Amino acid sequence: MKKLIIILFCFISLTSFAWERYSDTTIFISYSGGISFSSMKNFPAHEQRTGFGMRLNVEFKPSSEFLITGGFALSQYGYKYTSSLSDVLGNKFDTTINVAMQYIGVPVSVNYNLGRKFNPYIGVGFEPAIMISAREYAKLPETRNGIELNEHNINYMNQEYFKKFGFSVFAQGGIEYKLKQNISAFAEYKYSTMITKLYKQETIYGNNIKNKAWAVQVGLKWGIPITYKVY
Repeated sequence: MKKLIIILFCFISLTSFAWERYSDTTIFISYSGGISFSSMKNFPAHEQRTGFGMRLNVEFKPSSEFLITGGFALSQYGYKYTSSLSDVLGNKFDTTINVAMQYIGVPVSVNYNLGRKFNPYIGVGFEPAIMISAREYAKLPETRNGIELNEHNINYMNQEYFKKFGFSVFAQGGIEYKLKQNISAFAEYKYSTMITKLYKQETIYGNNIKNKAWAVQVGLKWGIPITYKVY
């Protein structure tokens, strides 16, 4: 009994006089949004399209140099192409048709940090994604040169032509600035390319058409320091 009391006394004493220290290991929550510029590989008859995206990440920092991230992203891919339409008298004219595709993805990446308070970084990763919508649209006037058009305000869903699942790889780089102990602002450039095919069936340009995009995003990061005690 006496030995037990001595052990308890020593344990309480050590706990009371323990020093609490912050480790370099930190968990972060980050949110970012920005603009993207997407186009197609192996599909010559198209133009680049501008879209938007946002991302919510959980980040784990095992050391001051490395950061492992994973989360959810809403991304827009697509392209523009020129199509020939006509009015009710058969007069043809060209117009631009937009093809917009939206995906929900799960990006996973590893970053290498090059600084501390002012932190340039680079990273690589991958992202499985599910297509949630795809549509073609073009806003046209009801008449052209005073003549009624056959169709205007083109807007229809065409998701059945595309594969539901996509898988992409990406490289990224950015600059992070620590505003407070656990709050940072960052700006990031990202280039991604899908390695899965886009269309379900063969097209006139083959069956190896794929999405690619580069994006610029800005965001904020909130840290949750992990602490440990030294006795």
